[in-house]
Order: sequence, then C-alpha cells, then structure tokens
Amino acid sequence: LGTGGTRGSSKSVTKFYPRSYNMGIHRNVHEQIGGMNDLRHGQDMDLSARIYEAGFSVGLIEDAYVFHKRRTDLKKFFRQIFNWGVARINLGKAHPELLKPIHLAPAVLIAASLLTVVLALFLPQATILVYGLMLAALAIALTATIQSYLRYREIRPALLSPVTLFLQVIAYGLGTLSGLLQTTAGKPEAKGFTKKYYQ
Repeated sequence: LGTGGTRGSSKSVTKFYPRSYNMGIHRNVHEQIGGMNDLRHGQDMDLSARIYEAGFSVGLIEDAYVFHKRRTDLKKFFRQIFNWGVARINLGKAHPELLKPIHLAPAVLIAASLLTVVLALFLPQATILVYGLMLAALAIALTATIQSYLRYREIRPALLSPVTLFLQVIAYGLGTLSGLLQTTAGKPEAKGFTKKYYQ
C-alpha cells in the first residue's frame, strides 16, 4: 500500500527513475546533458528522464543502501507530498511518459469522494455510497496496520501507518489537482509550497 508500486525499485510497476537522494551520475553524462534544471519541484525526475532520452543506461543497485531523512512531522510530510503532486503535472508537461493514469488516482479519489458526500446531502439514497467509502477506508486502514506490523514488529509504526497513508493520498491528490488548475490557468510552471519548505 502507499505508492502502489510506482516508486523506484526492482518490483516497481513503472520504469525506474532515480531520485536525487540515491542518484549517481557519470561525468560524461553530466557533460552531455547538464545538471538539474530550474523546476521548483521534480528536478531529479526531470534529470532522470533526460538521461533516458539521451540514450544512456540507468540501473538500480539494490544492495547500495541509502539512509535518507524524511520529513520529521506530519505537517512537513503533507507539504512534501503535496509538492510531489504538483511536480507530477510539471513533469508530465515536459515528459509525457512521466504522467500515467495511476498518478492521477489520488486526485480522482478525492474528487469522487467529495462528489459522493455532496450527492448524499441531496439524495438520501446515495448515503449507502458514503457508507461504502467508510467501509473501504476502514479495510485499507486495517490492511496498512497489519502490513506494517508484520514488517516491522512494532506497534507504534503500525498504528501510525494508516494515518500517514491517508495523509499521503490526500496530499498527493490535492497537489495534483492544484497543479492541474494552475496549468489550466496558463501558468508556465505549477508551484506548491515554497516558503520555509526546507525548515
């Protein structure tokens, strides 16, 4: 659960695109295509895409472990994932292959959930759909909790897993919707959180 197998790994359902925290580049590659561009979000994915487009080989060394510090509280985590959603729209404009239907799933889920709730306010018969959403959310939360506990054998991370899972989906979906709206409005580059983002 979580990324749906879209993040880089040997079991990923999409092509492997190295991120900046685990990326090593040969000097010849850098000299030919240059470094990061001026995108506010998603520069590393753009660089990986340009490496592929230039015909260079990209590989994952599974045994090369990288200890990468993530955001340290839920607010910072939300802002980070929101910006990833925004970045996906920018990346899709520059490299269409980087925007797939699965990347839009969180945004579609949020829109569908809101529509269902609004519909239930005016049509009592639609209330059953809201109950269906609640049951689905409960099933996902239980699955995330069990999956986390079986992997880490720790109660606290297991209980936090459904919280961070839902926060991740909501943040990414809202970021994607924000990016789409900004792009539709004609902005050359969609932007997410920028002020004090790294603090």
